[in-house]
Amino acid sequence: MYVPVIILLVNVMIDGNRCSSVVCSLDSDITLRSCDGVLFKFYRKKLESYSEAFVGAEGFATSLSEDIVDLSETADVLDLLFQFMLLAPQPDLTSLDFSLLHPLAEAVEKYAVFAAMPPCETSMKCVCLPVGRASDLTVCS
Repeated sequence: MYVPVIILLVNVMIDGNRCSSVVCSLDSDITLRSCDGVLFKFYRKKLESYSEAFVGAEGFATSLSEDIVDLSETADVLDLLFQFMLLAPQPDLTSLDFSLLHPLAEAVEKYAVFAAMPPCETSMKCVCLPVGRASDLTVCS
């Protein structure tokens, strides 16, 4: 039986910088930084493969030159977003609080991460359904 999980978000330190434990590959070829200062050491090929917005990621600064690409999303949002770009179980978004689900859905749209669109849409429907439409909550089960 397949059980989706959300990977526990724990930050590690590398060279004095907080680095996401979900996306922190020491042999990465690109470093991204969240708006709250957490580093994501990732691979351009994965970004290009899973996100339409990152096609041509070779144009982004690389960690080899010590340049870092700044993103406008928080580390919590990016941790979840990048989980959809890994060869791992996708996170279960149904239990996410709206305060995290909403910015995640915006990031999914912004970066065109197509694998994350259906789970975000389903979870948003669960959170945003009007009270009088209780019969529609079967979407959440």
